[in-house]
Amino acid sequence: MNAIENSFATTVAHLRATVDGNSCVPLYHQIATELETLIQEAVLQPGDALPSDAELSRELGVNPPTVRRAMAGLVDKGLVVRKRQAGAFVARPDHVRSRNIGFFYIREDQCAKLQVAETVQKELADSGYDLKLIGIDATFYERESLPAQIARMDLVGAILVALPGEACRKALQELDAAHFPYLRLGNRMWSECLRSPLVCSDVNGAASAALRLLADRGHQEIGALISPDHDQVAVAFREAFISDDEKREARLFPIRFTGPHAQWHTFREGPLLVRGYLETHREVTALVVEHASCAVEVVRQCRAMGRRIPDDLSLVCLFDHPILEATDPTISAFHVPPSRVGLRAARRLLHLLRHDESPDPALDAIQHDLIDRQSIAPR
Repeated sequence: MNAIENSFATTVAHLRATVDGNSCVPLYHQIATELETLIQEAVLQPGDALPSDAELSRELGVNPPTVRRAMAGLVDKGLVVRKRQAGAFVARPDHVRSRNIGFFYIREDQCAKLQVAETVQKELADSGYDLKLIGIDATFYERESLPAQIARMDLVGAILVALPGEACRKALQELDAAHFPYLRLGNRMWSECLRSPLVCSDVNGAASAALRLLADRGHQEIGALISPDHDQVAVAFREAFISDDEKREARLFPIRFTGPHAQWHTFREGPLLVRGYLETHREVTALVVEHASCAVEVVRQCRAMGRRIPDDLSLVCLFDHPILEATDPTISAFHVPPSRVGLRAARRLLHLLRHDESPDPALDAIQHDLIDRQSIAPR
């Protein structure tokens, strides 16, 4: 196999494996992102020939205009050059823009995170930076060297999501030690041993607001299914509405699930834990749930038990997710607009890139808005 055939095979195989026609992300955006990843990770080298628009259209089963739109975006970024009667090629280094920022997001959560990335890109572009989208999975930190990938992609900063596992902690501590400008997005994992800023939703504020809301609507027997890692949420729950210590602790039940909604089916004990809680605490009239997947499971188990939401059990989720609006009944939740998250993240990262001494706290918690749907009833 010659170099051109090898480049063609590599490109087509990667796109076939990663482009998902059922995703909410537009096909042209997926194709452009994956080709950009191959280029930035040096899988495709400067000067490598790329498949033609017609070839990619045929191999991927998509319309030619979709491929053309993807390639046009790469040409605009200086990553690909088109040569008349010769085709498309990976650009030489002198064509490629520098000042790259990496945006590492979990693929299963890409719909929400790409909305955040859109705002980040707009803010960074005004300062001459270019955002590179890098999709990762749950095993990324075990399989890859984060510092090596950052060097390979010539990144000068990054926004990323921390994941469970020692490999992630060590990788982020390496970035801290090297004084590499980066911030974490979305969860508080490893906060106790990292110096990097964290931009996340104010889960403690949302929990307190949820408890006040339910109390104002007459509920006294309130339960909670939350992560054991959120100590302040537990404190807020313990201080609210329940005087009996034994009942209070029993109704505060930990659900250790941190993955995206698509991975809930792999959390085998999840349905059993939810059903067991509902069976044990039939006196509970309102429930605060942290994770959207758990909230949907509560609806499913209540239906199986003959309990109605919200007539028999009011339900509110601390983190909004599209699945909550598709559930019957729809579930009330606290929501942070992606644009608000993106704006805060971009500004904090620009602060780091300018090496300013930041007076701001390492934790940047963003307030929620309540979306009151059909899952809360007065008592």
